[in-house]
Amino acid sequence: MAVKVSKKTGKIIVWSTAIITAGIVGYFAYKWVAKQLIKMEDYELDFEKLVLKKFDKNEIVMDVFMKFTNRSNLAVTLTEQEYDIYANGVYLTTVVNKAPNTIQANSTSSVGARISFNPAVIISKGILNPLELFTTPKKLKIKTVMKYKIKVLAFSVPIPEIVYEDTLYNIMFVD
Repeated sequence: MAVKVSKKTGKIIVWSTAIITAGIVGYFAYKWVAKQLIKMEDYELDFEKLVLKKFDKNEIVMDVFMKFTNRSNLAVTLTEQEYDIYANGVYLTTVVNKAPNTIQANSTSSVGARISFNPAVIISKGILNPLELFTTPKKLKIKTVMKYKIKVLAFSVPIPEIVYEDTLYNIMFVD
Protein backbone atom coordinates (compact mmCIF):
# COMPACT_ATOMS: atom_id res chain seq x y z
CA MET A 1 0.00 0.00 0.00
CA ALA A 2 1.67 3.20 -1.19
CA VAL A 3 1.06 6.48 0.54
CA LYS A 4 0.35 9.32 -1.80
CA VAL A 5 2.03 12.58 -0.81
CA SER A 6 1.04 15.90 -2.26
CA LYS A 7 3.63 18.01 -4.06
CA LYS A 8 3.53 20.61 -1.28
CA THR A 9 4.03 18.00 1.44
CA GLY A 10 6.90 16.45 -0.55
CA LYS A 11 8.68 19.82 -0.71
CA ILE A 12 8.18 20.29 3.03
CA ILE A 13 9.68 16.84 3.71
CA VAL A 14 12.68 17.49 1.41
CA TRP A 15 13.38 20.93 2.90
CA SER A 16 12.91 19.66 6.47
CA THR A 17 15.31 16.79 5.83
CA ALA A 18 17.87 19.19 4.30
CA ILE A 19 17.59 21.62 7.23
CA ILE A 20 17.89 18.83 9.82
CA THR A 21 20.90 17.33 7.97
CA ALA A 22 22.58 20.75 7.68
CA GLY A 23 21.92 21.35 11.39
CA ILE A 24 23.45 18.01 12.39
CA VAL A 25 26.50 18.53 10.15
CA GLY A 26 26.85 22.12 11.39
CA TYR A 27 26.62 21.00 15.01
CA PHE A 28 29.37 18.39 14.62
CA ALA A 29 31.55 20.81 12.62
CA TYR A 30 31.10 23.42 15.36
CA LYS A 31 31.99 20.86 18.06
CA TRP A 32 35.12 19.81 16.14
CA VAL A 33 36.29 23.41 15.60
CA ALA A 34 35.54 24.24 19.25
CA LYS A 35 37.59 21.22 20.34
CA GLN A 36 40.51 22.34 18.15
CA LEU A 37 40.31 25.89 19.51
CA ILE A 38 40.40 24.52 23.05
CA LYS A 39 43.39 22.40 22.01
CA MET A 40 45.04 25.60 20.76
CA GLU A 41 45.26 26.64 24.39
CA ASP A 42 47.61 23.67 24.77
CA TYR A 43 50.54 25.30 23.03
CA GLU A 44 54.13 25.88 23.97
CA LEU A 45 56.08 29.06 23.44
CA ASP A 46 59.81 29.08 24.14
CA PHE A 47 62.58 31.55 23.52
CA GLU A 48 64.64 30.42 20.53
CA LYS A 49 67.28 33.04 19.84
CA LEU A 50 68.14 36.69 19.75
CA VAL A 51 70.07 38.06 16.78
CA LEU A 52 71.77 41.38 17.33
CA LYS A 53 71.55 43.41 14.09
CA LYS A 54 72.87 46.79 15.20
CA PHE A 55 74.43 47.96 18.44
CA ASP A 56 75.64 51.51 18.92
CA LYS A 57 75.04 54.45 21.23
CA ASN A 58 71.97 55.62 19.27
CA GLU A 59 70.19 52.41 18.44
CA ILE A 60 69.98 48.76 19.33
CA VAL A 61 68.25 46.58 16.75
CA MET A 62 67.64 42.89 17.31
CA ASP A 63 65.50 40.12 15.93
CA VAL A 64 63.86 37.95 18.56
CA PHE A 65 62.70 34.47 17.65
CA MET A 66 60.30 32.31 19.64
CA LYS A 67 59.44 28.64 19.06
CA PHE A 68 55.65 28.21 18.87
CA THR A 69 54.44 24.60 19.17
CA ASN A 70 50.92 24.01 17.83
CA ARG A 71 49.43 20.83 19.32
CA SER A 72 46.09 21.06 17.52
CA ASN A 73 45.08 19.34 14.28
CA LEU A 74 44.56 22.71 12.59
CA ALA A 75 47.11 24.96 10.95
CA VAL A 76 46.85 28.45 12.44
CA THR A 77 48.01 31.81 11.25
CA LEU A 78 49.34 34.38 13.67
CA THR A 79 47.65 37.47 12.29
CA GLU A 80 49.10 39.90 14.80
CA GLN A 81 51.88 39.85 17.35
CA GLU A 82 52.35 42.54 19.97
CA TYR A 83 55.19 42.66 22.47
CA ASP A 84 55.35 45.08 25.41
CA ILE A 85 58.97 45.17 26.57
CA TYR A 86 60.17 46.16 30.03
CA ALA A 87 63.67 46.45 31.50
CA ASN A 88 63.95 46.13 35.28
CA GLY A 89 60.21 46.80 35.51
CA VAL A 90 60.27 50.00 33.42
CA TYR A 91 58.33 50.07 30.15
CA LEU A 92 60.61 50.51 27.12
CA THR A 93 58.60 49.99 23.96
CA THR A 94 55.85 48.09 22.18
CA VAL A 95 56.66 46.11 19.07
CA VAL A 96 53.87 45.12 16.68
CA ASN A 97 54.23 42.63 13.84
CA LYS A 98 51.21 42.27 11.56
CA ALA A 99 52.94 40.07 9.00
CA PRO A 100 51.11 36.71 9.01
CA ASN A 101 53.03 33.66 10.24
CA THR A 102 51.50 30.25 9.55
CA ILE A 103 52.05 27.49 12.09
CA GLN A 104 51.29 24.05 10.75
CA ALA A 105 49.21 21.52 12.67
CA ASN A 106 51.06 19.40 15.23
CA SER A 107 54.37 21.15 14.62
CA THR A 108 56.79 23.76 15.92
CA SER A 109 57.47 26.95 14.00
CA SER A 110 59.76 29.90 14.51
CA VAL A 111 58.05 33.25 15.05
CA GLY A 112 60.09 36.43 14.94
CA ALA A 113 59.87 40.15 15.51
CA ARG A 114 62.34 43.00 15.11
CA ILE A 115 62.93 45.17 18.16
CA SER A 116 64.55 48.57 17.87
CA PHE A 117 65.16 51.07 20.66
CA ASN A 118 67.51 53.78 21.77
CA PRO A 119 69.81 52.65 24.62
CA ALA A 120 69.78 56.22 25.92
CA VAL A 121 66.17 55.55 26.97
CA ILE A 122 67.33 52.77 29.29
CA ILE A 123 70.02 55.00 30.71
CA SER A 124 67.83 58.13 30.99
CA LYS A 125 65.13 56.21 32.84
CA GLY A 126 67.74 55.11 35.35
CA ILE A 127 67.22 51.45 34.60
CA LEU A 128 70.93 50.75 34.37
CA ASN A 129 74.03 52.84 33.89
CA PRO A 130 75.98 52.31 30.63
CA LEU A 131 78.87 50.52 32.27
CA GLU A 132 76.56 47.99 34.00
CA LEU A 133 74.69 47.36 30.74
CA PHE A 134 77.87 45.89 29.22
CA THR A 135 79.63 44.51 32.30
CA THR A 136 76.77 42.99 34.29
CA PRO A 137 73.99 41.89 31.90
CA LYS A 138 72.79 39.53 34.66
CA LYS A 139 71.38 42.60 36.46
CA LEU A 140 69.18 43.68 33.56
CA LYS A 141 65.86 41.87 33.84
CA ILE A 142 63.88 41.78 30.62
CA LYS A 143 60.15 41.18 30.71
CA THR A 144 58.13 40.71 27.54
CA VAL A 145 54.34 40.62 27.55
CA MET A 146 53.28 38.87 24.35
CA LYS A 147 49.84 39.20 22.82
CA TYR A 148 48.97 37.10 19.79
CA LYS A 149 45.93 36.89 17.57
CA ILE A 150 45.46 33.73 15.54
CA LYS A 151 43.21 32.81 12.68
CA VAL A 152 41.78 29.30 12.56
CA LEU A 153 39.55 28.58 9.57
CA ALA A 154 37.38 31.73 9.49
CA PHE A 155 37.75 32.59 13.17
CA SER A 156 40.14 35.20 14.60
CA VAL A 157 40.95 34.40 18.22
CA PRO A 158 43.24 36.19 20.70
CA ILE A 159 45.55 33.90 22.66
CA PRO A 160 45.79 34.74 26.37
CA GLU A 161 48.71 37.02 27.23
CA ILE A 162 52.06 35.28 27.65
CA VAL A 163 54.70 36.77 29.94
CA TYR A 164 58.36 35.89 29.43
CA GLU A 165 60.93 37.09 31.97
CA ASP A 166 64.67 36.55 32.10
CA THR A 167 67.94 38.42 32.43
CA LEU A 168 69.69 39.90 29.41
CA TYR A 169 72.60 37.55 30.13
CA ASN A 170 70.43 34.41 30.03
CA ILE A 171 68.65 35.56 26.88
CA MET A 172 71.89 36.21 25.04
CA PHE A 173 74.26 33.54 26.38
CA VAL A 174 72.41 30.63 28.00
CA ASP A 175 70.79 27.96 25.85
